Amino acid sequence: MSAFDSLLDIVWQVARSEEDFLTTFARLQGDRQRAEKILALPQLQDFCVTDDFSGKCETRAEALRLLGDRCYLETTASTSESADVKAALELYTSAIKLAPHGSRSLAHSYYGRSQVLLRLGYTSLALEDAERALRLKLPQQDAIKLLVLTAVFHQQTRAWIQAEESLHEALDKLRNSGLENNIKATMAGEIICQLKTINESKEEDKSKSKPRKKVGTKSPEARPRVSEVPDLTYGKNANMPAASAALRLCQSLEKGRYMEATRDIKMGSVLIVEAPYAWSLSREAMVEHCLHCCRLVQAPVPCTECTTVSYCCEECRDNSWQHYHRFECRVLNHLLSAKELSKMALLVYRTAVTAYGGVGSTKPEDNVASGKDTKVTKHYSAQLLDSTSTEQEACTLLNSINTTQRFPFLSNDYASVYGQVTNSSSRTPADILKRTTTAFFLMRCYSHIAPNTVNEVEMTTTLLRHLQSCSCNAYQITEQILTDGNVRSAQEIELGGAVYPTISLCNHSCSPNVVRHSYGKTCIVRAVRPIKKGEEILDNYGPHFLSNNLEERHKDLHTQYFFKCNCKACSEKWPTVDKLQFQVTQYKCIHCSVNIGSNLSKLKICFNCKKKCDYGKIAKRLQILSGEYNRALEDLLQGRLHECLRTCIEYCDAMDRVVIHPNKQFVNCQQAVTLCWSLLGNTSTQK
Repeated sequence: MSAFDSLLDIVWQVARSEEDFLTTFARLQGDRQRAEKILALPQLQDFCVTDDFSGKCETRAEALRLLGDRCYLETTASTSESADVKAALELYTSAIKLAPHGSRSLAHSYYGRSQVLLRLGYTSLALEDAERALRLKLPQQDAIKLLVLTAVFHQQTRAWIQAEESLHEALDKLRNSGLENNIKATMAGEIICQLKTINESKEEDKSKSKPRKKVGTKSPEARPRVSEVPDLTYGKNANMPAASAALRLCQSLEKGRYMEATRDIKMGSVLIVEAPYAWSLSREAMVEHCLHCCRLVQAPVPCTECTTVSYCCEECRDNSWQHYHRFECRVLNHLLSAKELSKMALLVYRTAVTAYGGVGSTKPEDNVASGKDTKVTKHYSAQLLDSTSTEQEACTLLNSINTTQRFPFLSNDYASVYGQVTNSSSRTPADILKRTTTAFFLMRCYSHIAPNTVNEVEMTTTLLRHLQSCSCNAYQITEQILTDGNVRSAQEIELGGAVYPTISLCNHSCSPNVVRHSYGKTCIVRAVRPIKKGEEILDNYGPHFLSNNLEERHKDLHTQYFFKCNCKACSEKWPTVDKLQFQVTQYKCIHCSVNIGSNLSKLKICFNCKKKCDYGKIAKRLQILSGEYNRALEDLLQGRLHECLRTCIEYCDAMDRVVIHPNKQFVNCQQAVTLCWSLLGNTSTQK
C-alpha cells in the first residue's frame, strides 16, 4: 500500500471510530480550521514521507546500451528503416535515462543514439546527441570518432565550415592522443580524405547559383511539427495581457466574474493566448513529452536525478529543476502511484510550489507581486490569504480589485489563481476530509524536500484551497493522435492538466462560442462562431449539447461545478447530434431574426418586419459554399489545414447570418474547423 493510501486509511479509521467526528469536522469554518484539525490528530503526529523515486543505475544502463549497440550493428547491413533501428533507438534512450549524470555510460549511450538518429534521418537531433557525448568523458579514440561523425552531420546539412572545424578538432585530438602510431596514421588518413571531400563539395556549391538539395534529411522531421503560437486578434488587452483587446472583464451577482466582447468578433479570432501558472503531465505522457514545455520529443534528455521524466533539451530541464522539479523529484512516485490520490495532486503541488517560490519562503503572498505595484498586490494578497476569511469574503475582495493598466490581471500573479472559486460550501464532509488529508500529505512531501522552511498550517491551508479550486478551474492539456498520419483516425488524448487564470474567467455554455486548443503547454482560445459586441464569452467545461442530453449535462455540471446551466442549448432543449441530423434547416430574417421557414429560394420580403432581402441570392451563395465545403473536407484529409479553414470559416459565417441554431450543417462545418485548429497544435503519429 502506498504512503498516501495508508494515511487515508488511518484518517477513515479515525472518522469511523470517533463519534461525531465528521459532524464536528463539517462545522469547521474555513480551510485554516480544517488544516489545524488534521494537523492536531494524534494518529498523524509521527507520519512522515521518505524518498520514493526511480533513480539511476549504471549497471542497468550499460546493459541496455550494449543491447542497443548489438541491435544497431545488426541493422547496418540493411538499407531499410527496419523495426530493429527503432528498437535500437528505444534501447539507447532507456540507457540514457538510467545512466548517472556525467557518467561514461551516458556518453556512450548518447554516441550510440546519435548514429541511430542519423540513420533515421533526424540530422539535427543526431548532432545534438553527438555534442552531448563530446561534453562528457569519452575515451580518446571514441571522442575522435564522434568528432568525425559530427562532421558527417554538418556535411548533410551543407554546413561546410562547421564540418571542417569538427575534423580539424579531431586531428588535434589525434595528434595529442596516446594512441598507437599505426592507429593514428589510419585515422588521420581517413580524416584528411574527408576534408578533401568537403572542400570539393564546398567549391561545387560555390559554382552553382542554387544550392543542391540537402542530403540525408528524410521526411521525418527532427522535431514533431507544432505550429507557432498565434498572435492575439485585435491586439493585446492592456488590463489582461493574455486576452485580446476585444474582451473586457465584467462582474455581476448572478455570474460573478465573466468576459464579454467589446466589439463584433469574427469567427477564428484568437481571443486568449495563455501560458499556465502551473501545469503537470500524467505519468504516461512523461515518457515521450517534455515535462517543461509539454511537446512531444523524439530524443529525450533525462532528469539528472530520476528516470521518470523527459525533456526536449537541457534548457527545459534546467528551468524545470530551478522552478519546480527539484521539489518533487525525490517524492515523484508518491505523487503518481497512490491509488487513492487524485490525479490533480501533482498539479496542486506544483501550484503551491510556484506560489511559495521555493525554499526559504514562508507565505505565498511574498511571491505574487509579478508585474504589479508590490505594496498594493501584497495588501490584497495578504487579505486573500487570510485563511480565516470565508469563501464569500475572499471572492468579494477579489471582485473589488478593478483590472487596470496599473493593476492588470496577470497569468503569473498568484492573486489571480488564489481568487478562483472552491465551492467549499457545496461539498460533502467526506469530500472535504479526503481533500484535507491530501493537503496534509502534500505538505509533508514538501517539508521532506525542504525541511524547516514550511509553516505547516499555512501550506496545508493553501494546498487544501487549490485541491478544491483546481477540480473546477483546471483545464486539460491535450494532443491529437493520428494513426499512420491519417486525419480520419484523429483522436484527442489528455496529456495533463494546467491552471490558466485568464481562461478560467470564461463561464460555461453547452453550446460555446469559443474553443480551446493546446500548443505545448500554452492554451489558445478562438471564436468558433461570430460573436456580437456585448455578448458573453462562453467556454465549454465538458458536457456539450451534441453529445450529452439535458439530464446528463445538468447532472455532470452539478456534480463537478455545483451549478445549474441555463444556457440557450439548455433553455431551448436543443437535440443531441443523433437527433439533429434529421432536422430540416430553418432560416431567420437577417433583420429581425424571426423564423422565415425552410425555403429561401423565392422569398423577397420578411413577413414580420416587412424588410426586403433577396433571400434567393443568399440561398444560391449557400449552395455554392456547400460544394466548396465538401472540397474543403478533402483538404482536411490531405493535411491542407489552412485551405480547409478558409473555406469552412467563410461557410460558417454565411450560415450564421441566416440559419436558426442548432443547425446540422453549421455544426458539421464548425467541427471541421475545430479539428483543423486542434491539428495545428499538439499532434503526434502512431502506427
